[in-house]
Amino acid sequence: MRTRQQIKCGRVSRWKVQRVGMVLAVSVLIVGAPLVVVRTIFRDLGPEDFYPPAPPMPTVVPETDEALLARYERILRDRAPDLFASLQPGLKDGQIDALENKYHFRLSHDLRTLYRWRNGTRPWNTIYSIYVFADYGFVPLEEASAARAHRGDMFTRDGFLARQFRRRFEAHDAWLAVFESPMGDGYFFDPDRSESEGSFFFSFLKNNGDYLEYSEYVFFPSLRNFLAWQIEGQKSGALGFGPNGACTVDPARARDLLQRYGVSPCDKGVAPDLEQASSYRWVPHD
Repeated sequence: MRTRQQIKCGRVSRWKVQRVGMVLAVSVLIVGAPLVVVRTIFRDLGPEDFYPPAPPMPTVVPETDEALLARYERILRDRAPDLFASLQPGLKDGQIDALENKYHFRLSHDLRTLYRWRNGTRPWNTIYSIYVFADYGFVPLEEASAARAHRGDMFTRDGFLARQFRRRFEAHDAWLAVFESPMGDGYFFDPDRSESEGSFFFSFLKNNGDYLEYSEYVFFPSLRNFLAWQIEGQKSGALGFGPNGACTVDPARARDLLQRYGVSPCDKGVAPDLEQASSYRWVPHD
């Protein structure tokens, strides 16, 4: 038979256990329920639903970056000299190295060549810009790098669940905007992907009413393919020059040409909604 003291101690011990159990139960309800929801979302959705892997891409064009940029420069000098004059001088290798070290990423060989050629347009801002390449502004490397770092800082200040969600789904925090529109969509470089994985790509920022999401991806096996498309588009008349600079003149022809140089995860090659997605900024050539 237990003594009164043993019974008392037993009751105290059971109460402690019950109290701990109650705390754990409440914790599970408060913390566990969102985790269950998040785990369910993570199980049913993957990063590919938001930022897909690149499908098999076209062959990389044989011309060098230097040759392609020289050809495009001649087009600008001949047909849009004021537009060409808006370009900033290119960066030295040491300047590019310094920005890479400061912002903790590495450019591809193609992009280093691009920024050695010219370093975006001047002046640059996110509302009004001049389109050196069709429909999108050429962002100086310092500004693009700083914007990328700012998105990363915002990521680290998020709560735990938000960080888990963004780490899995919102890889665009790591993207570098190379050619960008005032709306935030355009052509990006992902330092975490190799060229063969589609590190240079187009993505349209789609408004779904309550939120914005990146969609309509078109992946290029290299920047050279993008440059070759811009050159052929200008020569064929699918692209041209309008009030804001380089622009799409014939969306259907531009899309057909694009299929030779880039590819979309959509079943029909280049994203079928690409024309509709960018039509609001396409300016007919006079």
